[in-house]
Amino acid sequence: MKTIKKIILLISIISFIFIFLITAQDENIIKVSEDVFLKQISENIFIHTSYKFLESYGNIPANGLLYIEDDFAVLVDTPWDNKLTKILYNYVLDNLNAKITTVIVTHSHGDCMGGLEELHSRGVISYCCELTKEFAKRDSLPIPKISFSDSLTLKFPENTFKLYFLGGGHTFDNIVVWLPQNKILFAGCLVKSLYSKDLGNIAEADLINYPITLERLLKKFHDVDILIPGHGDHGRLDLIEHTIELLRNN
Repeated sequence: MKTIKKIILLISIISFIFIFLITAQDENIIKVSEDVFLKQISENIFIHTSYKFLESYGNIPANGLLYIEDDFAVLVDTPWDNKLTKILYNYVLDNLNAKITTVIVTHSHGDCMGGLEELHSRGVISYCCELTKEFAKRDSLPIPKISFSDSLTLKFPENTFKLYFLGGGHTFDNIVVWLPQNKILFAGCLVKSLYSKDLGNIAEADLINYPITLERLLKKFHDVDILIPGHGDHGRLDLIEHTIELLRNN
């Protein structure tokens, strides 16, 4: 037990050092708080990353997307919990002069919808696939307001978000979000970062359909400039190929 605690402590120390190094070296990274960061990847699009300490894993980062248009903002996935989500919401309002009006939830885990209650209290409209809504009801979680079966297109004055459910993988309900104008694909936890050595949490994974879903992803999105995983650094289609390889070795 002492050895496990030492390992977790070491992972946490490494995580904090990593946070310090990336913020010191990358001028595109904004430190919102000790546990919330924004990385600008285009003029009005950011990756939001929040950190939460998990007993078995240490200090874990989780990614989401933030899109700013005029005086409103769209969020893909919330930070880990209501407290961190409130911090991000207030920062966007006070420093980026935009109010988050829409949130897209990519699956029912805490790293995607842990702050949904906070956003609902502020009148934010939430979207998810039908399975995510069912799982939220089953697990007595805040329930996203609007759901879809296979796909949904959200049109804003200057951009379009395309939401797709392509099949089970990391979870049975995971969806991806495509911004065609920007060629940005938010794949979430369905796809692993290049430094990932395994599939991570597969307690609720659909391992039978996982490789099929990833092949669909590769076939459908062959023109991606930026692909964002649920955890870790963004990349391109090589992240999908890496995840397929991890599945083969699982």
